[in-house]
Amino acid sequence: MKKDLIIFGNGKIADIVYYYAKNECHYNVVAFTTDKEYIKEGLFNGLPVTPFEEIESLYKPEDHDMFVAIGYQDLNRLRERKYNEAKAMGYELVNVISPNVYLPGNVKIGD
Repeated sequence: MKKDLIIFGNGKIADIVYYYAKNECHYNVVAFTTDKEYIKEGLFNGLPVTPFEEIESLYKPEDHDMFVAIGYQDLNRLRERKYNEAKAMGYELVNVISPNVYLPGNVKIGD
């Protein structure tokens, strides 16, 4: 059984991931998270936006998975850092892939 999902991010990429996670991959998305300084509003897509600094206390890693949805513009290092921070907290990081996409047999998907 899938755990509830938290999406790291509150921008366009997070919005797209939310759609696919909910509608294509059937995750129960329960919250968004980002660093406190980047929270503009308390809700995103009708769900709470929780400071990343507080996420562990409100959404236990044993009950929740996470997806890091950070954009493209020179942010690979930031994406990697947030991935590693979430992993260190105990969250399992998931992939969100539409079941309608074709993946060749030699493609390996990591965590």
